Amino acid sequence: MKYPLIDFHAHILPKADHGSDCLETSLFQLSQATAAGVDIVVATPHFYPNDYSDVESFLQIRESAVRELFSAYSGPIKILPAAEVMLCEGLHHLPDIEKLCVSGTKVILVELPVSRWSRALMDTLGALESVCGLHVVVAHIDRCPRGLREQLLGCGFASQINAEAICAFHKKQLRSL
Repeated sequence: MKYPLIDFHAHILPKADHGSDCLETSLFQLSQATAAGVDIVVATPHFYPNDYSDVESFLQIRESAVRELFSAYSGPIKILPAAEVMLCEGLHHLPDIEKLCVSGTKVILVELPVSRWSRALMDTLGALESVCGLHVVVAHIDRCPRGLREQLLGCGFASQINAEAICAFHKKQLRSL
């Protein structure tokens, strides 16, 4: 049985955020993903709660980018719209937060703030699961301080790690041989 190779955190939507400045860049990114054997790409433009008046205004921008990409792309990769949602206290109270999940799922990719970590942020992560019924995936957990990383994993939160972190780990292992 072949399991699909999923790029779970990709900024490939044209002009939706910092990942792709135009359609040509997005198509190039998808050609690179195809060459690497990727089957599914989860398109995760940034959703910063302070930058949008509501979820719907973000979705309008995302959907415009999705339509542009889908009108030009006919390759083998399945693209699932989603968001990389910046964690802030009380995020679980945001109306329509489930619309930021990976399309067709209750899985939400959450980016941790670089500011000080607090109990309230941990409570918000828990509430996203217990109150909202979502499944949290912590984005690029490799960037977290070790103690926080262990705490998040110990609480059972799923995590996403960037390939560059894995490559850096392997380089470090090779240098120590």
